[in-house]
Amino acid sequence: RNILSAWRGSGLFPFNPLRVLADTPKPPAELTIPRAESVESPQYESMPTPATPVSAESLASLLNIIKLIPNDDAKRKERLQQKVSNAALTLLAKNALLQDQNKFLTEINNEGKTRRAAKSTILGTAKVMTWEDLEKARAEHAAKEAKKT
Repeated sequence: RNILSAWRGSGLFPFNPLRVLADTPKPPAELTIPRAESVESPQYESMPTPATPVSAESLASLLNIIKLIPNDDAKRKERLQQKVSNAALTLLAKNALLQDQNKFLTEINNEGKTRRAAKSTILGTAKVMTWEDLEKARAEHAAKEAKKT
């Protein structure tokens, strides 16, 4: 009863596409990447050097600012390009760390799969066994398996 009422409430039983679409969240109209459209010389002489970008949006904004700087202001352009190179190094280091972590987790996952797929053999009741007892139990188990087949 509860499941049917939930399906009715969401518009899935009976199927009502208008109800389903009304409840789904709408995507944002457009990505908002800040852009520096036009920069005048006196205005951007007073602009401070921005911080090293840590997101894709701030990196795109910094690249747009670099494109708009005239060639005669080489010192400022060089400083901004240094910021871009620092951001690229940081992002590459983070990417390398994430790839290493993913590789490690994949290895752990694969190890667990092989361990779960292996057949466990029960040699006897729970007791403390010496090496000789263990070999004897294995031999008896192998003899039983050979007898079955």
